[in-house]
Amino acid sequence: MTLLKGNMKRLFLQRNGLILLAYILVISAIQFYTYNRPNYYTEPSVFPRLLCFDSTGYGTEVYAMTLPIMVAFFGAGLYREDVNRAMILNQEVRFGRKAYYYQQYFTAFIGGGLAGISPFIVSSTIFFMAYPMTLPDPIVTQLNTISPGILYSLYSLHPFVLWLLFGLGIFLISGILTCLSLTASYFIAYKYFEYFFSFVVIYLTPFVFGIIGIIHLGLIPMMLLSHLSSLNEIEWIQTITFWLVLELISGILFLWKLSNRNSGVD
Repeated sequence: MTLLKGNMKRLFLQRNGLILLAYILVISAIQFYTYNRPNYYTEPSVFPRLLCFDSTGYGTEVYAMTLPIMVAFFGAGLYREDVNRAMILNQEVRFGRKAYYYQQYFTAFIGGGLAGISPFIVSSTIFFMAYPMTLPDPIVTQLNTISPGILYSLYSLHPFVLWLLFGLGIFLISGILTCLSLTASYFIAYKYFEYFFSFVVIYLTPFVFGIIGIIHLGLIPMMLLSHLSSLNEIEWIQTITFWLVLELISGILFLWKLSNRNSGVD
């Protein structure tokens, strides 16, 4: 717990904390000032306006485009920072080699998840204070109403549950991306590599899949409620499998590092 607390303070205090705060305020301001207001004057519910719910606001697109880089600042650089400051041996002796790496991986997942979900929570809070929390009108919606499924039902009847599930999804995605960058940094030591690795992966792989006709794996569509509501069962399976594979890759890299003392500087 001592190592975990120290790493969390290290991730969210000082410069990184200010960067996250500025990022949250910018994303929230973009969403607040760009959502399609004229069409919402008669809509009594807050939920169509929220970040990642309303695709007419540019906040969601900016959020999704920058998320892989943003979350990387909150965990992906832990290993390289310790290497550069010559703290690896000291940390391993103090906490034990396995404990050090396990705590680092866990910290990256939690830190990246918290950083990723923060703009969603803050932006939602702003809109919750500005608009009433009544049930959204199922007629005035950007969701798929041709073949309504569970997302449409939750949106219409239990929108706060949908908000919680959406937040959980963003947390998990952010944690996976951060861990992926962290474990890649074990083996590649180029400067700032760990901050951009997930960004490249998350936008390159959907492009590759798009060549064979799988076009729904991009991060921006994944963070649009209108897109998620249009996915069929096979597309949901493909989407979930894609993220599980990314987590599996980071897990394999992590175990490889853990089992091989000669791979790296430690």
